[in-house]
Amino acid sequence: MMPAWMSPSRPPFFRHPASVCLTYYEHALFSLHMSLDLFRASVASLVHAIWPDVLETYASDTISELQARMRKIGCRKETTHSA
Repeated sequence: MMPAWMSPSRPPFFRHPASVCLTYYEHALFSLHMSLDLFRASVASLVHAIWPDVLETYASDTISELQARMRKIGCRKETTHSA
């Protein structure tokens, strides 16, 4: 028997939030906050490219913080990704 979140009656773009144990709105809010953080890191990287002595670790610190937040939210299983 297939899990309820994979039900063919549920539109495909609504399956992912349920697969990580979030409601649509929890997932949307988390994703929007993450998008804003990534935008800030992108701007910081642009500034750093022009002035290398400023914002030296802002982007990499942001990515580390986002990874930590993603590990804590929902019901993700630990996986390893090869580069």
